[in-house]
Amino acid sequence: MLKKVLREIFFIILLYTICTLGGLIFLLLRLTGRINLLGTKNLKKEGMGILVVANHPSYLEAIFLPYLFFPKFLLSPFRDLPWSTPDYQNILAPRGLFWLRYLHMIPIYRGGNYADTKKNAASHRLMLNVLEWKGTVILFPEGGRTKSDPHRIRSKKGKEMRPLQPITERIQRMTHCMILPVWIDGTDKVLPHGKRFPQFWKARVIVKIGRPIEKPITTAELENVLLELADVEL
Repeated sequence: MLKKVLREIFFIILLYTICTLGGLIFLLLRLTGRINLLGTKNLKKEGMGILVVANHPSYLEAIFLPYLFFPKFLLSPFRDLPWSTPDYQNILAPRGLFWLRYLHMIPIYRGGNYADTKKNAASHRLMLNVLEWKGTVILFPEGGRTKSDPHRIRSKKGKEMRPLQPITERIQRMTHCMILPVWIDGTDKVLPHGKRFPQFWKARVIVKIGRPIEKPITTAELENVLLELADVEL
């Protein structure tokens, strides 16, 4: 009980310090044109669990996508701050980023010494619980960064994505959540593989937010939705 209370206190402290600062930086990047959002009207759907499904060009998306819902989540953080699903090995394991574990992060354990089926099952259950509580989960169903797998599918205009894993279809079937498709361009140039710090002066990030999907959708259909969204022009 004490451990839970301390964790929640730590969460609130981080939320109103680091998250507020991060949100202001995110707004500044939007104002200066380093981040461009298309389709923000699609963020306003409420009353049901939201599963944000995005492509995964770099490690940066897992950290900045929750700020799509800033500053709304400051008013009711336990309910409205989205839960992101970063790779444990690359985002949560490094000592300098340990505090991210307290900011609604659901770790995914894949690859190398960090692969853990039991822990992944627990993470999956937590995603289901959050969506059943009408919360928001950010998911990257490619199963890793886009360019880390040579087997990729392409849109009509040549945008690339790894074939999606069926996890989105399973989660929607179990929770009846709404799916919010998101396509991201440019983060692989802002944070290239092997770099620690984002370099927003080198490229512009474009985030395209698609129309909410409430009806059941198959994995193949979702791939088509994301690839069509990738080709939408600003």
